[in-house]
Amino acid sequence: MKIEDHIQFWLDGADHDLDVAESLFSAGKYDWCLFLAQLVIEKALKAAYVRDNSNQLPPRTHNLVRLAETTRLQFDDEQKEFLSEITDYNLEVRYPAYTRVFFKQCTEAFAAKKFDDIAPDEWSDIDLALVSDDFEGDWLKDRNRIRRLTLAVDNRLSPAPYRPESLLAPDPFFKKILETGIAI
Repeated sequence: MKIEDHIQFWLDGADHDLDVAESLFSAGKYDWCLFLAQLVIEKALKAAYVRDNSNQLPPRTHNLVRLAETTRLQFDDEQKEFLSEITDYNLEVRYPAYTRVFFKQCTEAFAAKKFDDIAPDEWSDIDLALVSDDFEGDWLKDRNRIRRLTLAVDNRLSPAPYRPESLLAPDPFFKKILETGIAI
């Protein structure tokens, strides 16, 4: 595999996992949202590893600090501590000894803060909440129905389809859009 394709493989995986993590956050599955957010960083670091190590296969590890140290990227102590904390999200969801404690810790507020630290707004796409009676209420199915239209306009658009009754009890993602978004 050419180095460009190998790097893109890892970046595509990271992009996909970021979309899934956002969906999990919207669904209130905060522990799994953070688990996938860890994989986003891991895959991005593995892309950097491939770039910096002559297209070699990245190490089979989830330890973000160790991965970061195998690249030419520079991290200060605070950033390494952050990577170490994020690495724990991989363990805390997968292993029963950690799961219960982590699940209780993963409130909406906790996950929103940590997820924003991992995928900050300045790198965010454009969240577009669409409210219509034409949607069925199946978030993924409705989103897929409008995906081609939004991609044709601007590939940064991330459509979030809602039915009008969603305004009565908005999920955390919709609530954030209502609080910080611009009505058009």
